[in-house]
Amino acid sequence: LNLADAPPRFVDNRDFRLDSRTFGWLEHMWGPHTIDLFASADNSMLVVFYSMHRCLGSSGVDALLQSWAGHNGYAMPPFTSSILLQVVQKVREERVNITLVVPCWPAQAWFHELMLLAVDSFKLPHATPTPGGLLHSHTVLGR
Repeated sequence: LNLADAPPRFVDNRDFRLDSRTFGWLEHMWGPHTIDLFASADNSMLVVFYSMHRCLGSSGVDALLQSWAGHNGYAMPPFTSSILLQVVQKVREERVNITLVVPCWPAQAWFHELMLLAVDSFKLPHATPTPGGLLHSHTVLGR
């Protein structure tokens, strides 16, 4: 599991993507990633991706409805507490390995549980698409 800390809560990151250099570093550390779990044809970091809506090239719609088993997933989901809680629950329930980029919101209900799952965390550099950088965490479950 990979976690990241993000910008202010009013920022809509659905069309964000990490810069290729930062993603390349994540790929070097915890890759190769096999699927971009929350992407679109315009912002996917990988050839294989799930999208929020049907689009060209998508391997499935709504990552939360898909199985993540058998994948080394990369995820930068929308930064909403309800979705982030669902992502944390899915990681716990499916016992999967993912690299997750999310906001560092310690007061949120999902954050504490995520920190219990995480095996590593760090702030991403300012070169990422959000102000203040992101916190990144890598969690390995079920090994």
